[in-house]
Amino acid sequence: MEIIEGEEPADVVDRFTQTHSLPINYKREVISVACEKIHCNRLLPAIVKKTINDENGRVIGKVEVLEEEEVIDAVVRFLRVYKPHIDEIALKNHFFETICHIPRLKCTRNVAHVYDNNIINEDGTEIGRLILTEYDEPVDKIYDWFMERNLKEESMIFNAVEQICNTDAVICNRKVPVVFSLPMKGPEEEFIGNFEVKLNEEPVDALYVFFATHGLFEKKWDFRGVVDQVCSMSEIVCNRMVAVKFYSEKFLMGGKNVGILVVMENEEVIDKLFQTRIQFNLTAEDQMKSFGEICNKESIYCERTQAIVYKLTDITKRDFEKFGNETCSRKYAGWQFLTLFASSFMGSKASKVVKQVSIESAIEHPLFSFIFLLSILFLLRLIFAIPVFKKKIHIGHKVTFYGFVFVIVSLAQSCFVEPDDIIDQAMHLHEGRLPDLVILEMEEPVDTLMKWGKLAAKDHHPIVREPIYWDILDKVCREINHIKCTRNRAWESFDMGSISASHQKYNIEYFNPDVDPNAKSLCKKELNSSEDTCIYNTALNICARIYPCPPNCLQDLTVHISSQMKFNNDNRFDNKDTYKKLGKLMNEVVCAVHRD
Repeated sequence: MEIIEGEEPADVVDRFTQTHSLPINYKREVISVACEKIHCNRLLPAIVKKTINDENGRVIGKVEVLEEEEVIDAVVRFLRVYKPHIDEIALKNHFFETICHIPRLKCTRNVAHVYDNNIINEDGTEIGRLILTEYDEPVDKIYDWFMERNLKEESMIFNAVEQICNTDAVICNRKVPVVFSLPMKGPEEEFIGNFEVKLNEEPVDALYVFFATHGLFEKKWDFRGVVDQVCSMSEIVCNRMVAVKFYSEKFLMGGKNVGILVVMENEEVIDKLFQTRIQFNLTAEDQMKSFGEICNKESIYCERTQAIVYKLTDITKRDFEKFGNETCSRKYAGWQFLTLFASSFMGSKASKVVKQVSIESAIEHPLFSFIFLLSILFLLRLIFAIPVFKKKIHIGHKVTFYGFVFVIVSLAQSCFVEPDDIIDQAMHLHEGRLPDLVILEMEEPVDTLMKWGKLAAKDHHPIVREPIYWDILDKVCREINHIKCTRNRAWESFDMGSISASHQKYNIEYFNPDVDPNAKSLCKKELNSSEDTCIYNTALNICARIYPCPPNCLQDLTVHISSQMKFNNDNRFDNKDTYKKLGKLMNEVVCAVHRD
């Protein structure tokens, strides 16, 4: 028997023993002796060797089926090692049909075992046999296998995972096991995906990733409600109820280590980065590059691409009124607004009765209490006129009863009908409440204030025609940081959609200065060019914030804004809004009255 260089010793020995009809034990002894003297890749002979080509005829590799080996194991081992772009099902069926009749081969399974070995403990004792199939996620199967044997030491489990995942036929998509899995369905019972919690992972963090990955934040799913449901399950332990959106111990921004960066679920990434940028005196380019690196991940949901630089809340129109009774917004039968009383049984019943139009109108009438008191006194007088009571009650009793009724009705009026100071304050805030004013990066405060005023005008008299507009503008320009108020006249705003890049939407908003006579000269056109500098600068500022910037962003965006402006100007006289017909804004007329 001769073994030539390049031949596998086990295959040569097998041919030799088959030719001379030698027993199996003799063959194994010869292979053992041979492999002590020369290098052997395996100790079992290959019964079948078949070359696999791709659709272009190029050789991919060989499928080798070893002695007494399951055919499916050999085929899957080939697929895992070479990772060919071929029909795996067809390849498996081909081998089942063509070689299962060959002796010394097995075809008893159609699911491959990619790992089948005994696991040895650190002290050398045998724990048991671990089998992984081609459809198992190795780390989950290994974790469950150790848990079944009450071996909960994580270092032992992760050492086994590391060792097994480094074998050729085992493919590990992750190295951390899933300890909880729950299929999630939508409102119409459609399957969304499997919500999974990994070992040592906070359930609320895993749920946040699930929401972000499956686009449930965009669909306005109730994240807090689902958190409460998940954390109420007995199989899950929630150590906190607020998710961490992003965490880094050593965050780099603009090449500078800014330390720990933590963004919680109720915070926006762009706001945290803006604060960091200001703190470390970095550039807007550094900020947006970091924003792209964080928010371009599917597991993180970023609602805004512009940071909030100023926010004014609890704005009440009545606080800015100059004439009239600003502090006495009365609401009769105010007890129905008191939480403690209205939530009680009697209070809820009484509130329903008072809400009836006829009863509410009667209570709100100025003479209600006077007429009610006279009615009670007249009823009492009729009772005293009854012969039975007339003989027993003298004038002193009557005066006492009349005084007692007067006191009771007066107390009822002050406590239950006429509201107290708390009700007055609540109605003052409620009836005059205006939306919050939020100013973002790159926004001119007066432009944002104009949009806010139009929104507030849906429930109130147009704010831009009242002193409140100028009062708030003065307040904003005194208090705002990092942005300067360069003008006090708003420009015409146009919402032109948004640019979608790397899971983020960047709004395209153009402010037309043509409504301002003092600003018409700002948008000059270059010589021999039809390009508007204001449009060009708007497109340039938007593209500069997108990372990575899409190809031809500046050119495409400039063309888009120009075409939209041309369309708006051509159709301006078809608009129902008179101001837009004239190419003006509401506050342009008001300026002459209040400022100019």
